[in-house]
Amino acid sequence: RTRSARALLWALVLFALVGVVAAQGTHRYGYGSGRQLQDADDVDPDLEPTEIAGELAGDDAPVADEAAGDAAGSGAVEPVPETPEEEEETPEPVESTPEPASTDAVEVPAEVEDEDPMADYQSTATATATATKSSPKSSSGSSGDATFVKKKTKRVLYARPNQHPGPCTYCRSAAHRLQTALAAAHRRHHQNNQTHIEAARASKEKVPDETYRAFMHGVCEDAEYWAHYKSFALETGGTVLAGAGLEWSPTDHDQKTDTETNHADDLAKVCLDMSDAAAEDGLYETWWKGAKAFTGRKWFFQDAYCFGAGQACDAKAIKNEL
Repeated sequence: RTRSARALLWALVLFALVGVVAAQGTHRYGYGSGRQLQDADDVDPDLEPTEIAGELAGDDAPVADEAAGDAAGSGAVEPVPETPEEEEETPEPVESTPEPASTDAVEVPAEVEDEDPMADYQSTATATATATKSSPKSSSGSSGDATFVKKKTKRVLYARPNQHPGPCTYCRSAAHRLQTALAAAHRRHHQNNQTHIEAARASKEKVPDETYRAFMHGVCEDAEYWAHYKSFALETGGTVLAGAGLEWSPTDHDQKTDTETNHADDLAKVCLDMSDAAAEDGLYETWWKGAKAFTGRKWFFQDAYCFGAGQACDAKAIKNEL
């Protein structure tokens, strides 16, 4: 009974295997499974089920090849042999450069390399040694010391003999006034064209009478003009007259040294006397001669009317006055 049960069990297993093999043959090769059934009948009934499946699989391989040849001759589709999948190569990671977020991206500064810890000490020592070597030069002279500030010395003012209020300074002030007035008349007539002015001087050309009168008549009686002349007493001694045409200017002195003397009347009188003595023709003759005919100074009317022999600024006259 046990043997019959075992035989029955094996028969069921064989039938199951035959059905599987037949199904595979029909699905893969398109033909019946008569040969597979024939091969299955030759299997040893004493084999284990796993061994029976192995033998059937081994015998099926040549049959499959033969069947494939028959199928090619009959126009059947040749099966494509399965190729083992190749191992995918692992791609090497590629470092991608990130694109800037915007056109105004801020450039990141490069990392600073580690500095030598002794660099600061060495540079400090070098600077100290340099300063020590240069210190004797700085102490010996002030030119190498950047912190040296030169002290400003107070200007000391001295008066010269011909600078005090008197005939010389009055004469020079009057001559300056007459020369500047006649020059202004020429500038007006020639529209401030210096080339035309010099041409008129060379040709001894006078300005129109109305222009001459407008600038020359009453020029000596201008009290407001003469009021700008002031005299100052200097700390070093002596008094000087300051004003246009003279060495001293009213702005050169502290108002505390102002003598508060009014020189306007004296200046106006000298100016009138000079203008009357020279007269119009005399003033023109001096103008036409120009600075080159005298000392070359800008205010050449002073040379013509004040510094000549026997005139107010003559050395002998000043000496006699003093």
